[in-house]
Amino acid sequence: MTRIVIIGGGPAGYESALVAAQLGATVTVVDSDGIGGSCVLTDCVPSKTLIATSDRVTAFRDAPRVGVGTVAGEVAVDLTSVHDRIKKLAQQQSADIAARLVHEIALPIDTTRGPMTVTASCGVLPIEAGLTAKQLLDAADAAMYRAKKQGRNRVSL
Repeated sequence: MTRIVIIGGGPAGYESALVAAQLGATVTVVDSDGIGGSCVLTDCVPSKTLIATSDRVTAFRDAPRVGVGTVAGEVAVDLTSVHDRIKKLAQQQSADIAARLVHEIALPIDTTRGPMTVTASCGVLPIEAGLTAKQLLDAADAAMYRAKKQGRNRVSL
């Protein structure tokens, strides 16, 4: 049986995990910031939410051209509500992706069973018993940094 550890739960990581699981591999995804990565949590989803909010404000502002208006006149944006909506949407999408991963691969990382190793093109990462996911990510980051410094810019597990 093929065993794969994917470091990073962003779009490339979770899609790779799903495909590998569909092809019969035993897959573990390690992520520290939230499944979905920057795209879901800080970039794409939040920016698209801000764009949608801006579109609504613009439509409301331009409504008098088509005969729609307000008595008070001004359009106000409650940034706290917008921010709360962005966080809620991002967290919900992250939770949806995580639920799909759990359903498809159903193997969370478990370092309590003893030492193991993760072999990558940048070298072998020793994983001690009880190592946390953050410690694993730190070790992987250090290995990737060393590989990049040596001219090896790709790391694949």
